[in-house]
Order: sequence, then C-alpha cells, then structure tokens
Amino acid sequence: PALRWLKDGDSQNDRNVVVMDGIYLNPAEAEVRKLVVDGVRELLKTYDLDGIHFDDYFYPTTDPDFDKISYETYKDKTKNPLSLADWRRENVNALISETHTAVKSAGENMIFSVSPAGEIDKNYDSFYADVKYWVTGGLIDEIIPQIYFGFNHTDSDFNFPKLLKTWTKLCKKSKVNLKIGLASYKIGTESDTDGDEWQKNSDILARQVALCRQNSKVCGVVFYSYTALFSSEPQNTAERNNLNLK
Repeated sequence: PALRWLKDGDSQNDRNVVVMDGIYLNPAEAEVRKLVVDGVRELLKTYDLDGIHFDDYFYPTTDPDFDKISYETYKDKTKNPLSLADWRRENVNALISETHTAVKSAGENMIFSVSPAGEIDKNYDSFYADVKYWVTGGLIDEIIPQIYFGFNHTDSDFNFPKLLKTWTKLCKKSKVNLKIGLASYKIGTESDTDGDEWQKNSDILARQVALCRQNSKVCGVVFYSYTALFSSEPQNTAERNNLNLK
C-alpha cells in the first residue's frame, strides 16, 4: 500500500507515507488508519484468533518535519487547532479506538492488547502514546508494558520495582488487565545503562516474576524473546532454571 500511494500519480495521498530513516505509514491520515483497521478486520474474519495485539510502534520521532504537511493542513481547517504534540496523540488515540471497535465487533470476548514502552512519560512525550487515556478510557483490554530493565539501572526512574509500582497504580482502578513484559533478550548482555547486571546474575527474571506474583493487579508476565529464554547458552539456561516455569 505504501508503494501504491507513492507511485499512483496522486500527490494528495503521498502524505500517507513518510520516508525518513525508514518508511512509515502516517497515523494522521484517516486513509492510513482505515488501512490498519481493515487489516485487523480481515485477520479476525479469516482466522480463528483470540484477539489482536499491537507492539510499541507509534510515532518514530519528535521531529516536526515528520508530518508537517498533514499538520499544516489540519491547522488550516481548524479554528482552534491542537498543539503538534496533542494532535499526534489524538491521531494515535483514534487508531487505538478504531481498532478496539473493530476487535469487539468480532466478539466481546476478543482481546485487544498493546505493549507500550516501559516508561509512561516517555510514551506520552516521545511516542505520543497516551497510555493513561487508553487505560482509563477502556480503549484496550490488556496492557503489557515493556519493563525491560533490571534492578540496577543507572537512572533510578527505570528501576524495575519502581516502574512496576507506577504501572500498578495506573491500572489499579481499571478493568484493563496488566501483564508485565520482561527482557529475557538481555540475559548475558552488558550496556552503559544496565552495567553488567545481566551478566553477573542468573536470577533477575526470577526476582521480577516473584514481584509480579506478589502483586494482586498483575495477571501475567510476557517474555521477550522466546529464543533468548530457551537458549541453550549456560547463562540463559541458569536464568530459565531459576524461573521454575513448571
């Protein structure tokens, strides 16, 4: 679809596609949101699914040039236009809401889940993903924040227990199920922010799962990735054994 929009000779729909460091569908455009939602409807109609899941891909940049044409067009047609940031958040909200409607039209028991980044403010400010609104507004059934951090992150705001507490507080009075995404892909790795925590320890995931099980609001955990969790490497094997997944 992106190629068709760019090659069909119609300059008006070129704004549906943004080419920067990659090729992106522009969520500001209704035609793009329809493409995504129609794809969801096709999946639900064609296959025996339990639901639909979105990963954490929303706006890839805060650069105002990303969707400049769409935003300028919006401002020209609107008496009291939103700021660029609020407008982008509304575009994502529209996609989430329309997807939720499509999923539920296939059956009330169908699940719509999203796994946003692990830090709430970063979702809001950098990706224009208003996760608070999705939770409090009932636009999703499950939220699976990617708390892909350990216990010794250089920035205390990314400490696992702190982030777990923040998400628990957000979902506490909501009917939205809270599951926690855990970073099995980090087993045995080292970085400037994590240090050597994932190399020196083989019980990080076990401790995180224990905290989740002690939390009455958390109803499950999700590991990324399967390949890392079930790797035969000694560090991965030790971490998996400590999890006691049986």
